[in-house]
Amino acid sequence: MNSRLRRALLSGACAAALTLGSFSVARAQAPPTPAIWCAGGAFATDSQTSSDPFVSAYQHSRQALCEGDAGAAVRALTELLPDWRTRYRNDGTHGIDYGRTYFYALLATHGDDGARRFLNELEGDWKPAPEEREFWGSDWVRSFAGYVGDDAQVQRSPDNAAQHKLDPHMTYALADVKANDLPDAIREQQTLTGTGSLYDLMLGNLYAQERDWPHAFTAWIEAASDGPDMPAMEFSTLDRWNVSALEMIYYYRAHAPDRAAVAATFCGSPHDLATVESLALALPQGSSLDQTYVMDASIAGAVHARVGLQTKGEYFAYFDASGDQWTALPKAPAGVTFPAPCPGAHFVNHASGP
Repeated sequence: MNSRLRRALLSGACAAALTLGSFSVARAQAPPTPAIWCAGGAFATDSQTSSDPFVSAYQHSRQALCEGDAGAAVRALTELLPDWRTRYRNDGTHGIDYGRTYFYALLATHGDDGARRFLNELEGDWKPAPEEREFWGSDWVRSFAGYVGDDAQVQRSPDNAAQHKLDPHMTYALADVKANDLPDAIREQQTLTGTGSLYDLMLGNLYAQERDWPHAFTAWIEAASDGPDMPAMEFSTLDRWNVSALEMIYYYRAHAPDRAAVAATFCGSPHDLATVESLALALPQGSSLDQTYVMDASIAGAVHARVGLQTKGEYFAYFDASGDQWTALPKAPAGVTFPAPCPGAHFVNHASGP
């Protein structure tokens, strides 16, 4: 089945499962809602026939995660961790499948600190490229343009590499991003003739800009699962964009569809929220400090905005809208009540240095 068609079907199934899960509170006998962490389909090790106890134990753990019992998956995978480090760390498919599953299971159980430490171990000396830093800093255009330029770096067979030309839909998608037309950019990205980690990562990022978190996570999980664009080549290494997708999943973990709190109130339009968040991060109170990120953001009455920043303390920035422009205020507007809680989009450290 085509990779994108499979993802669309799985995404629909995931959305349906999440919808049904919202009614499970009153039904104690209902099983846990299936998590999003298996949206990318089966890994190679999942269905492998093997007498190796490690592989068998991994398969049961992966099944538990896909059935919604992330706690059981974490407990079993933690027991396998010493064996993974000694025998499977560099074992290609087995090591990578275990690594992604353990990382997802830790996130699914809110073990964020453990997930961060394990991801550091899994990714080795990987460092974020300018494209990632630009995305986390809300410089959407430069980030997307950088990924378009990365198309030439995708690993391909000699024949495919010699014949490859940049898909014009990527150029059209970039033009749409520049015009802030995200729906059209997504449609262009979905029509690419090629598949692979880079293209799914870019699609996930577009969804994230729209705050369409179910589709963003589905695309990122697909990106983390994709192998090189080389026919009949076994997927034995994590490529750069696989790891970039895992980092996106980690940094935006608070918005994972199966764990994010449902907002009780309308917090503002996605476009306006993205605008005031970017303005807040550019203020002197936030831009000159390390470890700055958005805690929450909300808009009241379509003309008043508040953005909470975590710097070396807490800082709240306020804005008023006049026409199409948002202007920073010296203090909170009098008599305005902002909706809460409204989780911010950027649970990301915005380092002030390189």
